[in-house]
Amino acid sequence: MFGCLFMFDDPNVNVPKMAIYCILVNCYPLALVLLSWLSFKLYGVNPILATVLPVITILIYCGLFILGVYFA
Repeated sequence: MFGCLFMFDDPNVNVPKMAIYCILVNCYPLALVLLSWLSFKLYGVNPILATVLPVITILIYCGLFILGVYFA
């Protein structure tokens, strides 16, 4: 969260784009905690789905990072 302050340091920054990045960075732990809680509840029903759920979030954010690095 502290690092998000420095996203807006550049005077030529695209503010809407940096605001979206800031929201994504700050929402990552919340999404991971919610999916981990959901996978804990689903483990008794389907252990494979419960294992894959938290990994989905990590893969989405890795994909967004790769897209941001190569295409932004």
